[in-house]
Amino acid sequence: RQNFNELEETVDELHAAGITLMDIKPDNMLFMCGSDRSIQLTDLDGSLIDGKGEPHQTLYYTFLKFQEDYVKQDKFALYTSFLEILDPDLWVYRPLLITRSIKDWTDDARERSPNSLATVYLDKLDALEKIESISHASVDSIFKLKL
Repeated sequence: RQNFNELEETVDELHAAGITLMDIKPDNMLFMCGSDRSIQLTDLDGSLIDGKGEPHQTLYYTFLKFQEDYVKQDKFALYTSFLEILDPDLWVYRPLLITRSIKDWTDDARERSPNSLATVYLDKLDALEKIESISHASVDSIFKLKL
């Protein structure tokens, strides 16, 4: 839970700096074990700054209703990744192919998952549809992201 929260905070900080990652998925996360347990994002070559660039969101980690709201797409991909990590069999239907609201299929997923931590991220997915679009912050030209 702590690692998921820290990764979510990191993504929020990047969004506040005007950076959208556009390729969040479990395959692009490194899991560090031992005393320094953490999850780190990798493969940031498709990131956008202030919405500029060519977006390439990974198939199946995209929700069509968000279209060009890249911040929501990142959050959707992040929460979907967390859920896939917690319960790989949770998703019977891939989100990209569903025309229903997020709430419709998160309700279905809740019935299949007794995991309380999964419920946290199902709730956050539901909340995404209600959040207003977050405007991209302007990034100072000397801003550098240390990776």
